[in-house]
Amino acid sequence: MAEQAKHLLTAAKEDRLHALYVLALYLGMRRTELLGLRWVDVGLEENTLEIVQTLQRIEGRLQFLPPKTDSSARTIPLIRVVAQP
Repeated sequence: MAEQAKHLLTAAKEDRLHALYVLALYLGMRRTELLGLRWVDVGLEENTLEIVQTLQRIEGRLQFLPPKTDSSARTIPLIRVVAQP
């Protein structure tokens, strides 16, 4: 499984959605959570990612909604990776 994930990320390296693939694979985020992300949800100073809303299609219309459960609304710590020269 890990080998398949590496292959996917390598193949999608130039794709505009590469960052979403990384979040989905490494953090296990759901599609609705990924689509509900905003820049305000990214804490660059704190190295965190806040999951506070989802994007869902309800009766044919896209709507931002809170996560389904209290545990789905969460703060995810991010680890800063510095590329080696």
